[in-house]
Amino acid sequence: KVMFNDSTIEFDEIYEFIKRLKKDWQIDLIWMKHLSEDLDSYFVASNTDLRLEIMRIAKINIINHVIMKYNLKAFMSGIRWD
Repeated sequence: KVMFNDSTIEFDEIYEFIKRLKKDWQIDLIWMKHLSEDLDSYFVASNTDLRLEIMRIAKINIINHVIMKYNLKAFMSGIRWD
């Protein structure tokens, strides 16, 4: 299984890339979005520093959620250059 952590604020090119990889490589893709409470916090945050911190926490929260939900034995992460 492969998980895509969709923050809902990705570039269009990222979505196109993920969809193409899923199709071309026939990946069993888990497409997860940040938890609604994390997204709500992000959109009402009053400044950029707070928003960045919320996004960091949101990534950890959804990763933990998926690991537990799918009983994953390992987790590997790729980091974009930007």
